Amino acid sequence: MTTHEADISFVCEPKQLLSHLQKLTHFTSSTSPIFADVLLRSENGVLQLRASILEYEARITTSIMCDGEYGIGVPIKTLRDWLLAIKNDITSVKFTIKDGTKLYGKLKRGQVTIKGRLEEEFPEWAGRKSKSLVRAQGAPFSRSLLNCAEHSAKDRFDAVFLGRINDKPYWAGTDGITLAAFPAELFEGIDYAIQSEAAKAIGNFYNLGKTSSHTIDIYFSERGMTTIGSYGMETFCLKNTAPMPDINTLFYDPKWEMLINKSELDIAVKRCSIFGETVYFDLRDLSNTYIGTSQSETGCCACSITIEPKGFQPLDEFFVFDIQRLKKILGSFDMDEFNMQMLSKTHPFFIRPVNSDEFYIMMPMHVQDEVPGEIKQLSMIWRDNGCQF
Repeated sequence: MTTHEADISFVCEPKQLLSHLQKLTHFTSSTSPIFADVLLRSENGVLQLRASILEYEARITTSIMCDGEYGIGVPIKTLRDWLLAIKNDITSVKFTIKDGTKLYGKLKRGQVTIKGRLEEEFPEWAGRKSKSLVRAQGAPFSRSLLNCAEHSAKDRFDAVFLGRINDKPYWAGTDGITLAAFPAELFEGIDYAIQSEAAKAIGNFYNLGKTSSHTIDIYFSERGMTTIGSYGMETFCLKNTAPMPDINTLFYDPKWEMLINKSELDIAVKRCSIFGETVYFDLRDLSNTYIGTSQSETGCCACSITIEPKGFQPLDEFFVFDIQRLKKILGSFDMDEFNMQMLSKTHPFFIRPVNSDEFYIMMPMHVQDEVPGEIKQLSMIWRDNGCQF
């Protein structure tokens, strides 16, 4: 057992420490007491914070001056909640670590004691830098990871993939029915997968805003077992899992293509979602297209949509999509228009936002020759009277 003779002390504003803790919260877990802790330690005269789960971890080297040696792991939720309670009333707090097991926070009127654990009980930092470097733009990097993680599925594809699609580097997430892919800045031919929860943690850790011009340096180890990313004094480390599956077989030269207004389809899908879990696309008459849904318990709904066909032919079949998955795709991009491409009813649909390299793939749940009678009646009334639903 190490004897902790030198106490650590530092003074800071509650809001300053709180901002760092809120980022590190994404790298903690309630599944184990030690994974719910944040490690506070002195590093070269300044305070360093670290949070760790087995698969991924992060650390922040702050600008807070810190005297002494050794550190302490304390419950991040307890420390964060206390700082939230005092941040608007207190401008300065003096913290002291005693014997590596207790953190004291001293105010002008009062004091708090938080019990913790010794630094040596905390998981060791696993990151090791290598010469393999990727430099990514912070804002699209965060957005890509967060969106891809949203399209992954815990029961089947619990990962976000980094690899080449049609010889271009992409981040991709899939649940087996839909896929979202975003351009990646990749200088080395390294394909791998990271756990979707880790992708969310990293995406939130570096969530710098859409207009941010900051870059993140990412280092891969020689065997692709660990990855380190850093922006300023903020660093994450993760353990890679499996290689990216080959999805290039999904690609084809589309036979048909149509331009669709996202806002118009988004409104129609939201209205239909009130009445059912699936939505029917009727493309029999391209000058009068509509989508609809029906459920015996709630009723039915049909909404007109405007499309601009590009080599598209009217289709006799009705394509049935999962409403929630379609809503998730429409919520993943900001462009006003997108192209929907297809080859045949047995191939997936491609959704490509205009003026963007990102794309989405969605398989229809099934193809039908007929739709429920209620929707058919609505569409006939609509076509006969020129109504807009």
